[in-house]
Amino acid sequence: MTMSAKSDNSSWDNVIILGAGASCDAGVPMLGSFMDTMWNLAKLGKNGGVHLSELDRKLLSDALAIRDELDSFHGRASLDVWNIEEVLSLLSFNALADGKNEGKKLDLMTKAIARTIELKCTVRSEGKLNERVSGDIQIPGVYLTFWRGLFAWAAKTGSPLPPIITFNYDLILERSLLYSVIGTQYAGSERFPGKGIRIDYHTDCMAPIFLKHKFADFWKQERSNGIPSQERGLILEECAEQELEQNALGVDLLKLHGSCNFPKPRRTKQELPPAGERLALALEDPLILPPIFNKATETVGTGAWACAMQAMRHCKNLIICGYSLPQTDIYMQYFLKAALGPNRDLNRIFVFDPILFAAEPEAEGTALKSRYAGNFSDPIQKRIEFQPAILEKHRGSGGTFEHLSWLLIKHPELLLFG
Repeated sequence: MTMSAKSDNSSWDNVIILGAGASCDAGVPMLGSFMDTMWNLAKLGKNGGVHLSELDRKLLSDALAIRDELDSFHGRASLDVWNIEEVLSLLSFNALADGKNEGKKLDLMTKAIARTIELKCTVRSEGKLNERVSGDIQIPGVYLTFWRGLFAWAAKTGSPLPPIITFNYDLILERSLLYSVIGTQYAGSERFPGKGIRIDYHTDCMAPIFLKHKFADFWKQERSNGIPSQERGLILEECAEQELEQNALGVDLLKLHGSCNFPKPRRTKQELPPAGERLALALEDPLILPPIFNKATETVGTGAWACAMQAMRHCKNLIICGYSLPQTDIYMQYFLKAALGPNRDLNRIFVFDPILFAAEPEAEGTALKSRYAGNFSDPIQKRIEFQPAILEKHRGSGGTFEHLSWLLIKHPELLLFG
C-alpha cells in the first residue's frame, strides 16, 4: 500500500515521530512502569477509586499469572519480569518454539496490555462523530493544541500535514483529532483546510477512512445560570472518497507496532463497528505487536513500514518526540539508518526530550545524544537540534509533548519546512 495517487514527495517535507513519552500526558504508563501499573490494577481491583469489572480484574490477574510462570527461567537466564518488553519478547519466542498453547499466552498478555492502556488513558471516546465530548471527560489541551496547530499551518501554507509515525498502541491521536474538530467553529481566518479528512493507516488492518464535515446545532449548558444555549459547530460524517471531491485533509497515521483499534487478521469473532466509529474505539482483542518480530506474530503488514521508510527518505525536517532511542532497540536504530541514509535533502532533526533540558547536564542526556549521533555521519550530526526553540513560557517543560504542541500552534515555522 502506498501514499495516495494525488500525493507526491512534496507531501513528505516534514515527518513527525512520536514515542511513548508523547502519551504520558493522557495517563498512559511508560514502558518502565507499565508492569507495575498492571500489577496495581489487578491487586487493588480499582482504577482511580473506581472498582474494576470482574472481567477486567480476571484478565489482568491471568496475565500476571503468565508473567509469574516465567520465574522458572531465573535459574538459567537473566530476566526482569517487571519489564514489559522482556516479558513480551520471551513470550513471543516461546510461541515460536512451543506452538499454540504458548501463542495463547502471548495473546492474553497483549489483550491485558491493551486493556491497561484503556483503563489508564484519560482521553476517552464513544466513537460518535456527531456529538461534542461530554463535560465529564477532560481532554488534556496539549493534544487539541497539537492538531489545531497542524490544521492552522496547513490552512495558511497550503501544505499537507506531516505523516505521523508512532510506536504507541493507544488511540489518543485519533480521539483528540475528532475532538479538535467536532463542535468547533473553524470560521474566518481559522478555516478548516479541506472539505473533510482522509485518515490512512497504510495497513490492510484498516482501510482509509473518509469523514466530511458540516455545521450543526449544539446545546451548551451555561455554568452561570444553568440555562442551555444553542451554538453552531462542525460535526463529522463518514462518507465515500468521491464526496470530498479530492479536497480532503490527509492524515497519514503510521502505527508501526499495531493499535488498540486494529483487528487481528483472519479472526472474525469480533463484531466490528463501522470504520468511522472504530477510529476511536478500542477493540477487545486488538492487533498490537511485541517488541520483536518473528513468524509467530501477526503484523501490520509492509504498507505502514514502507510508507514510513519512503516518507523519511524524502523529508527535509524530522521531528522526534517522546522516544529516547534505547540502546536495546537495535531494530529501530537500523530502521533510522536505512530510512535516512539515502536522504540527500535532510535539513534538520529536532529531538524533544525533557532530559535534554535539565538544569544541569546529566549522564542520561549525554547518553541520549550519543545514541542519536552514533547513527549518523558527522555532517548530519551537526543538523540534530537537541534543544529545539524554547521560549520563556515553556522553559519548565522543554522537550515535552506540550513544548512541541505549543511551538506547532505558535511558531510552526521554527519546526516545519514550507
